[in-house]
Amino acid sequence: MKLIRLWFGLAIVVSSSVLASTSATDDGLVRVKSTHDVSMTADKLAGLLESKGMTIFTRVKHSDSAKKVE
Repeated sequence: MKLIRLWFGLAIVVSSSVLASTSATDDGLVRVKSTHDVSMTADKLAGLLESKGMTIFTRVKHSDSAKKVE
């Protein structure tokens, strides 16, 4: 029982420190400010997901589509 309390306490401390560096909103999204530009952040995220065995089917570069709007 003490081990469970220890793990639970550790989980609270870790999640508190993570949440301190993020911004949670009423819409349920958690926003984390990246120190990199959009392209590098997307590359790093894709690399992380792929390293975990996930497949990236496509990446949409919205700025290209935005240039086509008049």
